[in-house]
Amino acid sequence: VDQLRAVSKLAKEAEEQTKELTEQAEEQKPEETSADATESLAKQQALNDHLDTIRDSLRRDANIQDLAQEEGRQRARDADDATAMLRQPPPKAEDLLAQAARSAQPDAQKHALKQAAEQQEKLTEALDLITRHYENLEAGSPEETRLALRQTEQDSELAQNLDSRYDRLDELARMLQESPDQLKA
Repeated sequence: VDQLRAVSKLAKEAEEQTKELTEQAEEQKPEETSADATESLAKQQALNDHLDTIRDSLRRDANIQDLAQEEGRQRARDADDATAMLRQPPPKAEDLLAQAARSAQPDAQKHALKQAAEQQEKLTEALDLITRHYENLEAGSPEETRLALRQTEQDSELAQNLDSRYDRLDELARMLQESPDQLKA
């Protein structure tokens, strides 16, 4: 959870810096904006490295869960949801910052920076939710944030894939509870 908090703080700082740079882009020369975007790009790349570590930690957490137990399946799905939430915004933000750094056109720079800030905002919101969820897990009351994770899952294309995978796990767990004679029937 401490690691999540630290990376969440870095993401918020990157988002604020990009928003500030977007506002300054109108008053700066394109070369200055390009140089500032290059600096923001380096910070985003460092943030993305931290996010790789977070995703690895989430995958490890999912892999150690007892999938024969309902809570283990829920916790593994939490990690799958969290990992999926962190998949798209970071590389998109990085690509957009690279576009802004390469461009010599003020309008193109501003547009790319604005979109990068939007991706960073999505990332910050995702990290905030994930952090709150894992804090709630530690406190023993993950229900509220688990619902928010599932809603985010439903809003993405991931839902159908995870539903079928976890439905199959539920069926396997039920089968483990039955005797061989019950399974034959």
